[in-house]
Amino acid sequence: MTGAPPQDAASLVLVRDGGDGHGPLEVLLLERPASAGFAPRAHVFPGGRVEDADREAGSAAGPVTAAPDRRALRVGALAAVRECFEETGILCAVDGRDRPPAPARVAALAGVRDRLRDGDAGALGPALAAAGLRPDLDGLVLCAHWITPAGLARRYDTRFYLALAPPGQDAADDPRGEHVRHAWAEPRIALAEGMRGARQLLPPTRAVLRSVADGGSAAAALVAARLRPVATVTPDLRDITPDRVPGLDGAVLRGAHGG
Repeated sequence: MTGAPPQDAASLVLVRDGGDGHGPLEVLLLERPASAGFAPRAHVFPGGRVEDADREAGSAAGPVTAAPDRRALRVGALAAVRECFEETGILCAVDGRDRPPAPARVAALAGVRDRLRDGDAGALGPALAAAGLRPDLDGLVLCAHWITPAGLARRYDTRFYLALAPPGQDAADDPRGEHVRHAWAEPRIALAEGMRGARQLLPPTRAVLRSVADGGSAAAALVAARLRPVATVTPDLRDITPDRVPGLDGAVLRGAHGG
């Protein structure tokens, strides 16, 4: 099968303990609009393409001799943080004492979020530095790496990063319509809904949800992810059938990106 070469992408898998911190683990999912050019109607994690600004920031932050795979991990993490803030308003950042910012400090960066949505991918780094903040890359853990199957018009080489949802922050609606709704969901419930077609979940999303479904708590899921090796998965398009991926509408898959 032939197809477009995969573009680098990144997704941020935010987890929290529901019920004001006392309930079961929950994951943030965004529903893409039916009119989306890729993954229409799919429930995905916040994320998107790696931009040149992410690569520049990743290269500037480390030595030139850094191993390519380490550079790629850092660049992907920067893209995941940026995309999550752009899409949801949730900012995974810390101050000089490694403390997450208060919600009011995040709210003060609303104008930066607008610039990101207008296509200025380089706006976040300088704004964080001016506010005495930096992306919380140490808080992100690589938990999956999937490449879209050959044979699709759009293909992505996507790294998925797991992170604890910052305290006091919650997702906001996207007035630009990149997602039509957002919800915190228990992984097991989301997977069951995907099996019966109530949620459109692409194969990588299902795999990530399964990996955290038995985490117990958000903190435990993060610890488990740090210990679990990550292999690159490139599925064969012919293997993604209704029998093997119940509930998935083929029209969603044909527009699929990494998440």
